[in-house]
Amino acid sequence: MARAVNDVWNYCNALSYEHTRRTGQFFSAYDLQHYTAGATKGEDGLPLNAASVQMIGAELVKSRKQCKKARLAWRVSKPNSNRRSLGWIPFRHDSIQHKNGQIHYCGTALSFWDSFGLAQYNLGSGCISEDSRGRWYLNITATLKVATPLQGRLFSTEVGIDLGLKSEMVLSDGARIEAPQFYRKAEAKLGIAQRAGKPKQVRNLHAKIKNQRKDHQHKFTTRIVTAYSLAVVGELNVDK
Repeated sequence: MARAVNDVWNYCNALSYEHTRRTGQFFSAYDLQHYTAGATKGEDGLPLNAASVQMIGAELVKSRKQCKKARLAWRVSKPNSNRRSLGWIPFRHDSIQHKNGQIHYCGTALSFWDSFGLAQYNLGSGCISEDSRGRWYLNITATLKVATPLQGRLFSTEVGIDLGLKSEMVLSDGARIEAPQFYRKAEAKLGIAQRAGKPKQVRNLHAKIKNQRKDHQHKFTTRIVTAYSLAVVGELNVDK
């Protein structure tokens, strides 16, 4: 499926660039749909949902606008290539089903560790993605089927958040959020692995640092939205 995603991306990328080169105009996501229609049908069709093909084209158009480029980098599927693109399979909410503890997509049942109890949620759009260690993750938006009252939550009126240099963040109520110290330990281990020429260990350490950073950020933001009704973050402009 991930190789099929790369094929769609590269096809849309080449088609869009050729159109821009000839006419000076950019394809929109709607324009690309005309050229990818029917790509999933028949015995030789792609092992993807039609909505996923449309989402790939829309993501390419959005990335092209953000990067301000007529052509983006190709997605590489070759397993042993240093430029191999990590797997990515987008899906729409009506393209998946959650049954018997599995996610069903395009006739394939995907088993996963359901630590959140997804049966309690209405599932939205998302994607299946691969990290540098070859591990696959289900990234999905979800809302509770039955809203629960906010019991035990005493909201303050508001809080201001100032991004600092010595402290990571300072709240207007006086609380300070210090930068985590795990970066220093990871920095030393990463340097040793890089000097020893161990690429697999380097990838694992980078992935671990990324997960630690996300965990720290998610815990902080959860603390803020639980305790305050309004949070305002100061704008930091280092040019002035």
